[in-house]
Amino acid sequence: MKEKSCQRVRYLLGGIGVSPDAADEEVFSRAAEKMKRLGIPSSSLHFRLYKRSVDARKRDDVRLVWTVLVESDTPISPSKCEKLGLRALEEDFTKPMRGTVPISAPPMVVGMGPAGLFAALELAKNGY
Repeated sequence: MKEKSCQRVRYLLGGIGVSPDAADEEVFSRAAEKMKRLGIPSSSLHFRLYKRSVDARKRDDVRLVWTVLVESDTPISPSKCEKLGLRALEEDFTKPMRGTVPISAPPMVVGMGPAGLFAALELAKNGY
């Protein structure tokens, strides 16, 4: 007898704005309400924090804007995803490949900002 796999489908639900002192449960309940409005039962969903950012464009109304990771036991139709603003989470990241041809001169990093320092660190880790 074959065992059924428990692979969950993952989506990102963004734009959930709350006050800075709001609890995580309030954010997850708002996400569940959004899903429920389109007829998706929250009993088959699991919510986790994916990203949190600060929206301080209005001085008197500083908000935290959450992106919630929604895990579903069954796929959600594309039309419902479009209405909710859900997007599928694709975790098929590819690692950069190292070159096989020797370089003729040592690499030069221009700038000492975050990107330049990170580039120099990666080059040093890889023996350049």
